[in-house]
Amino acid sequence: PEQNTYKIPSVALVFERFRNMMERCTKIAVIDAFPKALDLVIPIIEKAANRDIEIYVEAYKPTTIENANVVCVEIGKQNLDHWNSQQLNLIIDGEEHLITLMDNSLSKVIQATWSNNTYMSCMLHAGFLREHTLMKIHSEYDNPDFEIRTKSILNNQRFFYNSDIPGFNKLFNLNK
Repeated sequence: PEQNTYKIPSVALVFERFRNMMERCTKIAVIDAFPKALDLVIPIIEKAANRDIEIYVEAYKPTTIENANVVCVEIGKQNLDHWNSQQLNLIIDGEEHLITLMDNSLSKVIQATWSNNTYMSCMLHAGFLREHTLMKIHSEYDNPDFEIRTKSILNNQRFFYNSDIPGFNKLFNLNK
């Protein structure tokens, strides 16, 4: 199938694409989102989680999302102050991705792209999931059982070889 990358010109279209992608998601979604953007999509995320979609969210303020694996970036405030904008990034099933940066008021797109490029989506999936894991380990730093918790987190880490991710399977079948 043809693989393309498209610019998304408006905030409304960014959120529409996010919703459509989450509705199409069949297995796993990886999300990295700043607070204002994340707050607007939590109901969409929870709806997908209720369909047994495995969801990993990297948030920049303490956030609870029912049935999702949420990690809070402990230096979230510094990131938000530095960026002074809102990002909303989503990779579904290792098959397509939405990478967006909007102004802080969510009224203007600074940069936004959507793509169904499988290789790029697989690489972003892996990278964002590794960052999620790193933030999870970082949050355990002061835990007296840090070593045990870290080993547990790492032992449960999803990789290409131990996961059933549609995009990975599609990519590996292209190579046969």
